[in-house]
Amino acid sequence: ASGDRPAGKMSTCIDSLHEGDTVDCKGPFGDIEYQGKGVFLIKGSKLQVKKLTMIAGGTGINPIYRLFQCALRDGIACDVIYCN
Repeated sequence: ASGDRPAGKMSTCIDSLHEGDTVDCKGPFGDIEYQGKGVFLIKGSKLQVKKLTMIAGGTGINPIYRLFQCALRDGIACDVIYCN
């Protein structure tokens, strides 16, 4: 991390890595898919929603931001709770 800004947990972790260190990554697994117009496919079952509330932290905000862009375009109300 650099400058006067406090770093998030993921930034601090990445900043502590050294050349040759390895990182294991998982996902996305595709268990939840937004199909548009408020329709989600969750483990093979369709669910229609009128509002989304998502909780995100650190780098997890990126996929939620993209989902919200699509949902808002489709007229779905959206709230996000960001945990740092």
